Amino acid sequence: MKETVLLFHIQDEVRLQALKRILMLMKVRVKVVDKTDYLQPVGYLAGIKELEAKQVYEGEELAEEMMVMAGFSNQQVDTLLAKMRKANLSKIHYKAILTPMNATWTALQLYEELKKEHEYMTQMRAKQ
Repeated sequence: MKETVLLFHIQDEVRLQALKRILMLMKVRVKVVDKTDYLQPVGYLAGIKELEAKQVYEGEELAEEMMVMAGFSNQQVDTLLAKMRKANLSKIHYKAILTPMNATWTALQLYEELKKEHEYMTQMRAKQ
């Protein structure tokens, strides 16, 4: 699979363009996902065409930004995050690697799972 990053709900246009530049320099395909596609499996959005679901989402926008990395090695993930830090891009708290398990989830399902994980990790850090 070609390395691809899916971006959800990145509203700051300057920040979005900076992130796209970083990804283009890394030779990574970028897809800014429209909210109408939030019921599509994230694997489909990343390029696995046989996973398509022909539903159109008409609900609310995600409350937070989300980024999904598909076809990335651990080293590529580390490189991307380091480049984002170096460019002083604020953190995207909801990040995921596309896996066989989450490839069939809709963007909304993945978002809810990442939200739970983020809340749990925030609580754990607060206890330390």
